Amino acid sequence: MTRPQPDTSMSEALSAWLDGELDEAEAAEIEAELARDPALRADLEELEGVVRLLRDEGPSEAPMNFHAQVMARVEEEHPAAGWSLTRWLGVRWEALAIGFAAVAALLLVIPMSMEEAPPPDLVVPEDATTSPAVAAPAPTSSLRGSSNTEESPAAVEHAATVADQKLEAAPPQVIGRATSGGTAKVEPTPNPIEAPAGTAEESPDLGEIPRPEVAIEAGLVGEEQSWRTTVRSDDASMKRKVLSVGSRYGVVTDTSGAAVTSATMGSSREQLVVTLPQTQLAAFQQELRALGMAVESQAPSDLTDAGAVEVKVTLQLTGGGGTSTEEPPTVPAASRKAMDSLEVER
Repeated sequence: MTRPQPDTSMSEALSAWLDGELDEAEAAEIEAELARDPALRADLEELEGVVRLLRDEGPSEAPMNFHAQVMARVEEEHPAAGWSLTRWLGVRWEALAIGFAAVAALLLVIPMSMEEAPPPDLVVPEDATTSPAVAAPAPTSSLRGSSNTEESPAAVEHAATVADQKLEAAPPQVIGRATSGGTAKVEPTPNPIEAPAGTAEESPDLGEIPRPEVAIEAGLVGEEQSWRTTVRSDDASMKRKVLSVGSRYGVVTDTSGAAVTSATMGSSREQLVVTLPQTQLAAFQQELRALGMAVESQAPSDLTDAGAVEVKVTLQLTGGGGTSTEEPPTVPAASRKAMDSLEVER
């Protein structure tokens, strides 16, 4: 048999033989030629290697103009080759060229993507967000070696433990801001009202009076900025009711600024000071009137928007209200006279 040209018919014959498209006679002729021609066997092995590579790697994406570049290169290197190989596994020679180039690009892209991979995210321990921050020591220079020293984990843990102990042993701090008048903006905290030691008669316990979470300027309100409210009633429990209302809107003290320790009227006339936000003043006055008592209010002469106001509440017990449940009630006139004499002595 006459051997066809290696670049045309023989290449197509090898492709057809690999695809199983030849009949028995043509296949026997190709096999006989392969047995005689070592160069043809080398071409066959090269084609088989390409087929195996495509089976292993599979298709890969290429740049948009990659096909045109490959075909231009093929046309430039083989201008006279107008033939195309038959399909190997459904892929023609042009597709094989694209596959070769795509595999080469893939081999270059994979190492680059591995180098550009971002470092793994640092895992922050859970206790790092709850434990108090410890100031790190400033780096010190060494005369013999490096300029920065690194503490061991045991030293860092010891420093954190010492800081925790100091925080636990420190007294509670009052958080506030300084004002121009030398006062501080403090957050009122609910504290139980305790009776002073050594009193002969225990007054009814007020318990813990809730106080609103509002910022009140201590000592900021002057005499000319104080509201004056007079509450008159013959109800002996009027003081307890006024304390209950005042504690819901602000901080209740006596005229000296001390905590109120008794809810019982000690005389026919007593004074309380309620410090509350100015925005709550109208609601406070309205709730006092809702108690069913006679309420008279007088606005200050110099009213400014100070954020907090003082309301000096005068409690006036009228009629026959008593101060103690242990003694039998007296007639209203005698009770009033006893209260007035007690007030004069004070």
